[in-house]
Amino acid sequence: MAVNVILPLNFRFLNHEEPSEHNVLHFFANWELAQVASVQAISVLTENTTAWDFAIDYFKNGDGNGAIGNAITNLVEEPGTGTLLGQGQESGRDQGHSALDQQLLAAIGQQAWNQGEDLFSLNDSLILRGAEYFARYNLGYDVPFEPYTNGIVSFTDISSASRGATRPTWELLYTHYIQIKGLEAPWTKAYLNYTLESFGGLYEKGIGYGEGSGHYDGVGWGTLLYRLEESDLEAIKQGTTTTTSQGRTSSSSVSSTSSVIASPSATAISTATLSVSPIVNSSTGSTVATTTSTVTDANITKPTPGHSHGHDHSGHNHHIDHAEGRCRA
Repeated sequence: MAVNVILPLNFRFLNHEEPSEHNVLHFFANWELAQVASVQAISVLTENTTAWDFAIDYFKNGDGNGAIGNAITNLVEEPGTGTLLGQGQESGRDQGHSALDQQLLAAIGQQAWNQGEDLFSLNDSLILRGAEYFARYNLGYDVPFEPYTNGIVSFTDISSASRGATRPTWELLYTHYIQIKGLEAPWTKAYLNYTLESFGGLYEKGIGYGEGSGHYDGVGWGTLLYRLEESDLEAIKQGTTTTTSQGRTSSSSVSSTSSVIASPSATAISTATLSVSPIVNSSTGSTVATTTSTVTDANITKPTPGHSHGHDHSGHNHHIDHAEGRCRA
């Protein structure tokens, strides 16, 4: 089934052979990112290096919205800090689908990491910059927005539909970028705490949990699969083990059964940081903690505007009928 039915359909989609496609950027990012994650997972399961190379190359260099340079359309400066954040391709559509993009980007990054390929650091950690943009806005803070069009839809403003959407993916992102890489990612950390609180405050749940209709889009269970204890981190720093939560498994809409591969950064944790400081929410006066020692003691700001669950399929500003055009990458 996977090889004879699903994989050919993945290729058909990513090779732009769907008759409904009017230009290579026609389909939203989550559609193509799901195809990339699927090709990755099937490739590992069947030891198909040709399919694997196709998925990695498409993510790096593809011309559709499943490529990282199109899934994150713009780099914008965070108000007050100047830190570069990554505006997502679906940010103007709604936050439910934008949340799914974060989940898929994390899954793609993790499945590659398990095989010795570091997509998390690609394009100056663009996956992280996209996560920080999403998390800041969905915690109730303003973010810049660059007008977007793919020749099919156009967005002039960020959408508040489903603002505050939660999906189980933030343990993975927190563990990789903050614990393993040693980067500063205050909004990712704060959004993990917000997600944990949404799920009851103890651990990140999995299948059956998440915003709106997206309860079954990702495996989840990130606390079990990815959270690292201090002893795990020390072992990674010393290079004494490669069997960590970040090396055992991958999280995706399509499960991967990959064997353990030595993590690319198993012997050296990056000291590079993003220049980010706490931001005060003008409406609540609260801050997002950036220097706390544990995940759960960050001060969480709940989103207040436009927090409605479910996907808004009409959340664009205006529609252009089948015009040709490309977004700014």
